[in-house]
Amino acid sequence: MKRFFYLILLSFFFTVDIFARAGGGGSGGGNGRAIGIVFTIVFFCLLYYRTRQSKKQILFSGKIDPIWNYNKLCQYANNSFIRMQEVWMKKNLDLVQDLITDNCKEDLSKIIKHMNFVNEKNYVEKIKIKKTKIVGCEDYADNEKDTFIAYFYGSMIDYTIAGLSGNIVNGSKKSRTKFRDLYSFQRHNDIWLIDKINNDVDIKSLYKAKHKIEKVTKT
Repeated sequence: MKRFFYLILLSFFFTVDIFARAGGGGSGGGNGRAIGIVFTIVFFCLLYYRTRQSKKQILFSGKIDPIWNYNKLCQYANNSFIRMQEVWMKKNLDLVQDLITDNCKEDLSKIIKHMNFVNEKNYVEKIKIKKTKIVGCEDYADNEKDTFIAYFYGSMIDYTIAGLSGNIVNGSKKSRTKFRDLYSFQRHNDIWLIDKINNDVDIKSLYKAKHKIEKVTKT
């Protein structure tokens, strides 16, 4: 993995130079676009690599433990994502008590508490998930330590309304917003629970996604 990442970084520096030269005199805007393009390339290369790693490991782990099934994990993650959006609008985490860990509930409760304090409510509508991929997975001898990370890409109507005025303070009712999210799942009693949610997916977060098999056989 390190060798792969170093090769990407090397290509990054060479590509930036090519784009800057083609821009005619190193204009700041041109360089900014060049860097943006390169980071996009690096992001998708890393996404491809992480997905490939996950598929390979899940195929191996699934021969011993049937809970490791790539397509079923993606479908479960999809359903969990949709369910979380519905509950988020209601600001009622008790409705997903069976789907989130205590750690996740604590993190989300803080955000809801702040939204209540400033009297705001978030609405999400017309959710369309275009891609779901598994980008990290850890299979341990102790099943309770097993984890996997799902990557979501799609679009939705996402806006926030101020309770007192009724005005939209963020987002739009008409324009769709693209999203890239990472959901980390923790295994508990053979049920996958959401442990962390990352709404700011970047190269660093993908790079930190782990793959591990502690041992081949399980009892």
